[in-house]
Amino acid sequence: MVAALQFLHAGSQIGEKCLLLSNADLEGMLGVARGWGFDFERPWEQGTMKLLGFKDDFELRAIRSVEPDEVLEELDALVGRDVVNRTRFPGQGGGLIRPPCG
Repeated sequence: MVAALQFLHAGSQIGEKCLLLSNADLEGMLGVARGWGFDFERPWEQGTMKLLGFKDDFELRAIRSVEPDEVLEELDALVGRDVVNRTRFPGQGGGLIRPPCG
């Protein structure tokens, strides 16, 4: 979790729009980030940091997916490709930096 928070914090520091997929609630996630020294309140209030909740079956599908594009297509349908630059999936070893649309 700390690596995910660090990855998203780095993106928010340079003005990228970031998204964390989690089954945690907003206050809990902001509290964990604060405990590790990451200020996500400001990016959250400015709209550059998003927390998207999911059901447990999404996490399993994302981890076990043979075609990651299917997971990304579902994510695009929820938040839009041009809305987010950095995404952190649960169970993923690193983050995903998506190039801007254009």
